[in-house]
Amino acid sequence: MDVKSLNELKTGNLTLRKINLQDKDFISELFKDEEILKFYIVPEEIDGQHSKLLDYWLDDSATGSGFAWIITEYKNGLFSSRQEKCGFIAFEFRASLTNARISYALEKSKRGKGIISNSIELVLDNLKRLGIETVEADIDKENIASEKLVVKLGFTTDKSKALMDPKLAAQGIFRARHLWTKRLKELSPEAKQVGRIGIAATKEELVTELNHAIEKIKTNGEHPDLVARYLFLHGRINFLDGKFNEARSAFGQCNMIKMNHETFYWFSRIDQLESDKSDAGLYYLKTALEYYQDNPSLISKAELLKALEKYNQ
Repeated sequence: MDVKSLNELKTGNLTLRKINLQDKDFISELFKDEEILKFYIVPEEIDGQHSKLLDYWLDDSATGSGFAWIITEYKNGLFSSRQEKCGFIAFEFRASLTNARISYALEKSKRGKGIISNSIELVLDNLKRLGIETVEADIDKENIASEKLVVKLGFTTDKSKALMDPKLAAQGIFRARHLWTKRLKELSPEAKQVGRIGIAATKEELVTELNHAIEKIKTNGEHPDLVARYLFLHGRINFLDGKFNEARSAFGQCNMIKMNHETFYWFSRIDQLESDKSDAGLYYLKTALEYYQDNPSLISKAELLKALEKYNQ
């Protein structure tokens, strides 16, 4: 692997440069932030001590076990220009040289500006170029902001399988985590092609699409995108059959593999039919809008807003 090609990565006004010993004070300052201190999962190999992270990363880059960068933002002032440190991003190989686990942190004042998402996308592009097939992110279940971020970047997880830190558990601290995964090896263009299934689709139309999904799985294997599509269609069919528990289960399994904003629309429909406009139905519609991603094969934002307006009448 050509590690030298990772020394400096650039995108827009951001530069990711290889971490060095001069960054020790900056890393220490970052970990004074309560959120970073609480949510950043320090490798077990250094006994969970963030003070040892920099040496751990430098050792990883020296042995080819991983890499770490300082994220800097270009600031163009009235009288001077400079690169300003604002966070870090790192990865290490787990299980094989084709699977990398990433971690990251950003100064509080820099959050919500797309810095970390752009940095992760830049790293993923370069890992893909180097032949990495899958990327993981180990995220505390309470770290909602990070969870939303990886969902938008295409990571998926099985929320029925939680990780637990045994050392914390021994101290009476029970902190569950989920391992999120993204495949960098994409489906072929043919496998990606899916039809638009309108919210008024008939059972016959849904069954036809389900059979197409099954054929694609047989041809391309159980890729998360295809399995999620299969489960989503099953949920739609069960909804039409009035099998609401089965529909909920299928939609839930779909979201465990790949978050799908339309499933929340159908959760809302089920709730309305069973509970006559309970608060849960409204919650599901708002959640659908919160997780909305522009996808021509799923319900549009305009349709969601129309459903919300109708619900509130």
